[in-house]
Amino acid sequence: MDFDNSTQRRRWTTPRKQSHDDTGNGDGVSHFSDGDKAKAIARACAKKVLDIGEVMKYPRNVILTAMAYVRRYYRAESLEGSDPSLMIVTALYLAGKVEEVPPDEAAGYTLAQRGVNMDALSQRLASKSRSAATLKKESIDNEMKLLVGLNFDLLCFHPLRTALGYVEELTRSGASIADPDLAVLKKEIWLRSSACYLVEDLIFEYPPGFLGGVCAYSSAGKLAQQLPDLSRQLMDVIIKAVPADMNRAVVEKRLLAVVQTLEHGMADDKDKEAAKVYDSYMIQRRKSG
Repeated sequence: MDFDNSTQRRRWTTPRKQSHDDTGNGDGVSHFSDGDKAKAIARACAKKVLDIGEVMKYPRNVILTAMAYVRRYYRAESLEGSDPSLMIVTALYLAGKVEEVPPDEAAGYTLAQRGVNMDALSQRLASKSRSAATLKKESIDNEMKLLVGLNFDLLCFHPLRTALGYVEELTRSGASIADPDLAVLKKEIWLRSSACYLVEDLIFEYPPGFLGGVCAYSSAGKLAQQLPDLSRQLMDVIIKAVPADMNRAVVEKRLLAVVQTLEHGMADDKDKEAAKVYDSYMIQRRKSG
């Protein structure tokens, strides 16, 4: 199945309403049921999924899918009646079952290279208030609640694949990128691809293919000193892929606007603000029993 025919496009993507000058600062409306508080908590949960996934060395597609799950869940469901700390673990557990894991990326996996090792994950995240055995049981028991919140829409398309595809197309066309620079470029693309699940409502407003172009172009800016032509070269590859019946100048303008949104939203203080809201909510939740 491709993105155009997917439930992700039909049910989880609502294009941003552009302002009259198409600067990317339009009046796109958030649909989070609890407003800004839920948006902050959803961002904090996605960031925790990212941090845990990287520490546990999970494959990137599993991490991104789990991030998508928590963002989708808190877009559709109220904070009341759910435990964000459990949703984080359950999302990783479910994503590990849904995503195919190549054998060379299967460290920490079970069931013929599919499925997060819940014993290892629970032991890593156990605390004084919740033992590893309890965390494992409650996270697995929480799976149906997550599935219902997701409307059982488990397939996810991510910007990462498209962004890396643009780089591969560029190198195939003859562009010379030294291995160290290529490694830096791919690292930056990963940072931005994962940030798409943190910053505002980007994953709900734009297709993953478009966001892949945003991530690739933004990442090229990190190599401006070593490769001053890289940004322009990548933009040429991105725009070349735009269907002929679309206004390519408008697409480029919109892409540059979303690049600014992404880069602004990646600031560390944004994650710190979201983490404070999350921590405050969890304290209140524990006090209320």
